[in-house]
Amino acid sequence: MTIGRNEKLALIPLILSVLIWVVPVATAPGDSSLAENDLPGQGLGDTEQVSMQKWQPGVELLLLGLFSSVAILSLLRFQDRLQDRARQRW
Repeated sequence: MTIGRNEKLALIPLILSVLIWVVPVATAPGDSSLAENDLPGQGLGDTEQVSMQKWQPGVELLLLGLFSSVAILSLLRFQDRLQDRARQRW
C-alpha cells in the first residue's frame, strides 16, 4: 500500500501525540526555572517552597491524536471525492 499525500498529512497529529507521550519532560522534579524572588507576593525572607509538578500525558493524548488523524483523513478523502465529482460535471 502506498502512502499518499492525504495519509501523510493525517499522520501528523498521531505522530506528534506519540512523540509527546513517549519523550519524557526535560526538567527534573526539583528543577524550576522560577526563582523564589521572581514569584509575586513572596519576599526574600519567605521560606515557602513552590511545588512544580510535571505534566505527564496519559492515554487520552494518544486517543486524541488517533481521532484527529482519522478525522483529517476522512475530511481529505471527502474533499477529494467532491473534487472528482466537480471535474466530472464540468
